Amino acid sequence: MRLKKIQNLQPKAEQFVGKYNDVWFGDVEITQQGNTYRISCKNSPRLKGSCFLSQ
Repeated sequence: MRLKKIQNLQPKAEQFVGKYNDVWFGDVEITQQGNTYRISCKNSPRLKGSCFLSQ
C-alpha cells in the first residue's frame, strides 16, 4: 500500500499551544509569538527557546 504525502500539513496552534505538567520538567508552557512558538519550563528556567515544526 502506498501512502500519498500531504503537502504543507501543519498542526494548528490550538492543538499544542498551552500549559502542560510533566513529572520531570514540571510546569511547561508553549506560547505563540507571531509566526514562531516558544517553550519554557518553570523548574528549569534555562530550558527555554524556539520550537520548530518538523515535516
